[in-house]
Parts: sequence; C-alpha cells; structure tokens
Amino acid sequence: MKTTWVGVVACVVTATAGCFHRTSSGGSAQIAVHALSLANVAAVDVSVSGQGIPTPLESSLFQQANGAWQVTLSHIPVGTGRTFAAKAYDTTNRTHRIYSGSVTNVTISSASVADVIIVL
Repeated sequence: MKTTWVGVVACVVTATAGCFHRTSSGGSAQIAVHALSLANVAAVDVSVSGQGIPTPLESSLFQQANGAWQVTLSHIPVGTGRTFAAKAYDTTNRTHRIYSGSVTNVTISSASVADVIIVL
C-alpha cells in the first residue's frame, strides 16, 4: 500500500458559546478534510488519540456539497497534545488508502470547539 503525503495544515480556533453543546464529559472538535483531488475519494475516516485516550476515538466523515469531508466529534477527553489522523480511501469498503495526514499538538477544552483542518 502506497501512502501519499501531500501536505497537512492545521487551524485551531475558539468558537463562540452558541455554536456547541457543552458537556462535562469532554470537549468537541469540528473536523474538515480537504484532498488535493477529491475525484477518487469514496470514504474518509478520522481518529483522535493522545494521553488519557486509551483507545483512539474514530469516526467517518461526511462529504459536503463543497467537496470537503466533515464531522463534529464530541466527548473528546479534555487535554493537550491530541493527534487527529485522517485517511481517505477510493473504495467505500476502505480497502485501498489513497491519502493520509495528521495534525498534532491540538488542545481540547470543554469551553470551546477546536477547528481542525487537514489537507491530504
């Protein structure tokens, strides 16, 4: 399996209080993934790992009208040093990965939503 590393861009921004639901069980992150060529992408998955997360949190992303893939993850344990890793596949059964990328050192807070953007 050949993995192509094209580039990774991350942006973490504090959101306003009205944009999310606060819980005492963790924070949230709005994740958007952009591939340089979306024509071949059939599925995108993301995982979150870091200290205090014994098993990586995983989710599938949903394709938006603008071609980006997005998901909002909730209940991410609050803390620093979180890693978000994304994988894009050209088949819906995820047998052939065509892009991958990650963002590291993301801080998750219960008082804001982290915006994580990954360019594959």
